[in-house]
Amino acid sequence: MKLFIYIQNKRGNYLLNQENNLEYSPNYCRECGGLIVQNYRDAELTCSNCGLVIRDHIPLKGPEWREFTIEQKEKRCRVGDPITLTIHDYGLTTFIDDKNRDYLGRVLLQKNVYKIQRLRKLQKRCSYSKSNEKSMIKAFSELERLNSAINFTIPRKIREEVALYYRKLLNKGLTKGRSIDLIVTTLFYMLCKKNRIPITINDICENSKFDKKSINRMERYLSKVLNITIEPTNPIIYISRFASQLNLGIEVQKLAIDLINKSINIGISSGRGQFGLIGGALYLACLLTKQYRTQKEIAKTMNITEVTIRNRYKEIVEKLDIKIERKRAKKINH
Repeated sequence: MKLFIYIQNKRGNYLLNQENNLEYSPNYCRECGGLIVQNYRDAELTCSNCGLVIRDHIPLKGPEWREFTIEQKEKRCRVGDPITLTIHDYGLTTFIDDKNRDYLGRVLLQKNVYKIQRLRKLQKRCSYSKSNEKSMIKAFSELERLNSAINFTIPRKIREEVALYYRKLLNKGLTKGRSIDLIVTTLFYMLCKKNRIPITINDICENSKFDKKSINRMERYLSKVLNITIEPTNPIIYISRFASQLNLGIEVQKLAIDLINKSINIGISSGRGQFGLIGGALYLACLLTKQYRTQKEIAKTMNITEVTIRNRYKEIVEKLDIKIERKRAKKINH
């Protein structure tokens, strides 16, 4: 069998031999100077040279059971999910299920069923008795709905940050008189921009009941009260998303990124929308690499107008002095 090595801490290198269940530490035997070996099977610290037992009855740090499949691990594990901020009670609550069976799987007697039903009802009432808890339940359910509705992979870190900022607003009493769904939706959009995730405001509006004006107004308010600083979004992060939707190759993406960088350096992007610049760069890259896409296709994918793409495209070609060869249509003699 192979030997597997890992580093435990910065003080010394610990080598783990999974074949013999031995752990070699940098400590040496005080009698002969040999390496001290930890044997997990016998729970002892012994010298590998002279066999001196340095310490015995060492407690094991891992579980006492073994698993060979995922199903065995889930069945034998006796701990729950990790603590999360996206649940109002951090996921530490208990609940009584609707199966009406005991811990051995046997069906409960009829006289005990009514007792369990009363306990179940009391448990649900006690789990969210305060108004803040009810507010968090509504907010976090909307957060999960929005995350699942958007057709894009969002890291769990974003949802945790949204829940953290919402708890801060709730503790300061800044959610009163404002829509809970609007606050959660705006926080979700702000933190996606902050973490450079290519989500547009159109994606948020399509999957929520709010328009751009309401989200932008709430974004200004939350940035002020929560002191959240969001840098201007780099248009390059959207290239791969729109290129994949248009079925464009990596060559087009690299050329479009290069065109955008050059446009930013000479000041073409100042005072103009970033999506128009992205559309113009993608259209120009398609022409230069001969992977042709029409302006209408790009405009429909990016949810902008063809006029915007055409204006940015002409501006990039003029400022960067790019020559494009166009094939003229042949005249047909009748």
